[in-house]
Amino acid sequence: MSGDQIVLPITVRDNADAIVNLAGMSGRFAMARRPGSTPVIDSGSSPATASIVFDSSSPFTGLVTVTITDEDSEALIGDYYYEMKLTDSGGQEAVTTRGWISFAENLT
Repeated sequence: MSGDQIVLPITVRDNADAIVNLAGMSGRFAMARRPGSTPVIDSGSSPATASIVFDSSSPFTGLVTVTITDEDSEALIGDYYYEMKLTDSGGQEAVTTRGWISFAENLT
Protein backbone atom coordinates (compact mmCIF):
# COMPACT_ATOMS: atom_id res chain seq x y z
CA MET A 1 0.00 0.00 0.00
CA SER A 2 1.04 3.54 -0.60
CA GLY A 3 2.63 4.98 2.56
CA ASP A 4 3.64 1.60 3.99
CA GLN A 5 7.16 0.31 4.51
CA ILE A 6 7.91 -2.17 1.72
CA VAL A 7 10.30 -5.08 2.39
CA LEU A 8 11.19 -7.23 -0.62
CA PRO A 9 13.20 -10.38 0.15
CA ILE A 10 14.81 -11.56 -3.09
CA THR A 11 16.68 -14.83 -3.55
CA VAL A 12 19.11 -14.48 -6.46
CA ARG A 13 19.35 -17.53 -8.71
CA ASP A 14 21.28 -18.19 -11.91
CA ASN A 15 19.90 -19.50 -15.22
CA ALA A 16 20.12 -23.08 -13.92
CA ASP A 17 18.03 -22.05 -10.85
CA ALA A 18 21.01 -22.46 -8.50
CA ILE A 19 21.44 -19.95 -5.67
CA VAL A 20 24.10 -17.33 -6.45
CA ASN A 21 27.04 -16.78 -4.10
CA LEU A 22 26.80 -13.06 -3.25
CA ALA A 23 30.29 -12.70 -1.73
CA GLY A 24 31.86 -9.44 -2.92
CA MET A 25 28.70 -8.25 -4.67
CA SER A 26 27.16 -4.80 -4.58
CA GLY A 27 23.70 -3.93 -5.80
CA ARG A 28 21.33 -1.26 -7.01
CA PHE A 29 17.53 -1.33 -6.93
CA ALA A 30 15.48 1.12 -8.99
CA MET A 31 11.78 1.53 -9.68
CA ALA A 32 10.03 3.70 -12.29
CA ARG A 33 6.64 4.13 -13.95
CA ARG A 34 7.84 2.14 -16.97
CA PRO A 35 11.09 0.63 -18.27
CA GLY A 36 13.55 3.31 -19.37
CA SER A 37 11.92 6.18 -17.49
CA THR A 38 13.45 8.14 -14.60
CA PRO A 39 13.44 6.15 -11.33
CA VAL A 40 11.17 7.37 -8.53
CA ILE A 41 12.83 4.92 -6.11
CA ASP A 42 16.57 4.31 -6.39
CA SER A 43 19.07 2.85 -3.96
CA GLY A 44 21.80 4.66 -5.92
CA SER A 45 20.31 8.14 -5.59
CA SER A 46 21.39 10.75 -3.08
CA PRO A 47 19.68 10.50 -0.72
CA ALA A 48 18.85 6.87 -1.38
CA THR A 49 15.13 6.05 -1.53
CA ALA A 50 15.67 2.31 -1.07
CA SER A 51 18.21 0.23 0.79
CA ILE A 52 19.76 -3.11 -0.14
CA VAL A 53 21.04 -5.51 2.49
CA PHE A 54 22.85 -8.74 1.64
CA ASP A 55 22.33 -11.67 4.03
CA SER A 56 25.29 -11.33 6.38
CA SER A 57 24.90 -14.83 7.84
CA SER A 58 26.16 -16.40 4.63
CA PRO A 59 26.73 -15.19 1.06
CA PHE A 60 25.61 -18.66 -0.06
CA THR A 61 21.93 -18.02 0.76
CA GLY A 62 21.57 -15.70 -2.24
CA LEU A 63 19.27 -13.51 -0.14
CA VAL A 64 19.04 -9.76 -0.73
CA THR A 65 16.50 -7.61 1.12
CA VAL A 66 15.32 -4.36 -0.45
CA THR A 67 13.53 -1.90 1.84
CA ILE A 68 11.55 1.18 0.85
CA THR A 69 10.52 3.39 3.77
CA ASP A 70 6.93 4.42 4.38
CA GLU A 71 7.89 8.03 3.62
CA ASP A 72 9.36 7.07 0.23
CA SER A 73 6.33 4.96 -0.75
CA GLU A 74 3.79 7.60 0.33
CA ALA A 75 3.35 9.21 -3.11
CA LEU A 76 3.38 5.92 -5.03
CA ILE A 77 0.03 4.91 -6.53
CA GLY A 78 -0.40 2.54 -9.46
CA ASP A 79 1.99 0.19 -11.24
CA TYR A 80 5.78 0.55 -11.25
CA TYR A 81 8.53 -1.39 -13.02
CA TYR A 82 11.55 -2.41 -10.92
CA GLU A 83 15.00 -3.85 -11.54
CA MET A 84 17.83 -4.98 -9.28
CA LYS A 85 21.32 -4.99 -10.75
CA LEU A 86 24.23 -6.74 -9.04
CA THR A 87 27.89 -6.04 -9.66
CA ASP A 88 30.58 -8.56 -8.75
CA SER A 89 34.07 -7.74 -7.46
CA GLY A 90 35.41 -7.83 -11.04
CA GLY A 91 32.98 -5.16 -12.21
CA GLN A 92 30.65 -7.50 -14.13
CA GLU A 93 27.04 -6.28 -13.95
CA ALA A 94 23.84 -8.26 -14.36
CA VAL A 95 20.17 -7.45 -13.90
CA THR A 96 19.09 -10.26 -11.61
CA THR A 97 15.49 -9.33 -10.87
CA ARG A 98 12.87 -7.33 -12.69
CA GLY A 99 9.13 -7.07 -12.61
CA TRP A 100 6.11 -4.97 -11.71
CA ILE A 101 4.77 -3.90 -8.33
CA SER A 102 1.41 -2.24 -7.65
CA PHE A 103 0.64 0.34 -5.00
CA ALA A 104 -2.91 1.03 -3.88
CA GLU A 105 -3.98 4.25 -2.18
CA ASN A 106 -4.69 3.96 1.56
CA LEU A 107 -8.30 4.57 2.56
CA THR A 108 -7.37 6.55 5.66
